[in-house]
Amino acid sequence: MKYFCLLLLFISFGCANTNQSLINNANVMSVFTGQEAKQLQVILDFFIDEICTSEEKEELEKASCFDRYMKQLKAGVPMGVLDLDFNYKKQVELYDLDVSKEIWRRDTVFNSMDEMRTRNSINLHGKYADFLEKLGEDKPEIAEYKDQLLSAGAIGVGAQSMLLMFPEKFETNDVGIQLLIAVHYLTFFEGFDH
Repeated sequence: MKYFCLLLLFISFGCANTNQSLINNANVMSVFTGQEAKQLQVILDFFIDEICTSEEKEELEKASCFDRYMKQLKAGVPMGVLDLDFNYKKQVELYDLDVSKEIWRRDTVFNSMDEMRTRNSINLHGKYADFLEKLGEDKPEIAEYKDQLLSAGAIGVGAQSMLLMFPEKFETNDVGIQLLIAVHYLTFFEGFDH
């Protein structure tokens, strides 16, 4: 009996680690190719490296890492402080991945100094938008988030406030939602001057 329990624990933890990969996620694989899913994993892993402590990077702690990060951002709202401690040079390298064109599009915008610059925004006609549609089929908060993106044509006030003010609505133990959070904040923070 003792060996049976150990075997059951081993299988449980082994399965938990395997299911948290984007290549094993049904919603991801229904939209993206295997190669694209591997590249999406690179993007997600970069985000996790930027927001998580070394202890939280363990597979079973990633959800708590996302929860902590989102609560930290929410706590900064009343003071007007968002912690943007991302390695922007490494983030820019993500845009060289083939899958990035399915997530982001380049837009020309004016910055706070009325200077024209280009930045990424969500590609509402790429596979990432299809992924959000698929993810939202059984998650109403994701469907609403995608509707907010579509109505604003980018990450507007509605989509930003959903994640920033109501983080508890998002199931951070779902690797698909972790990807949504990663893409959202990588896109949003890219708009800040570096």
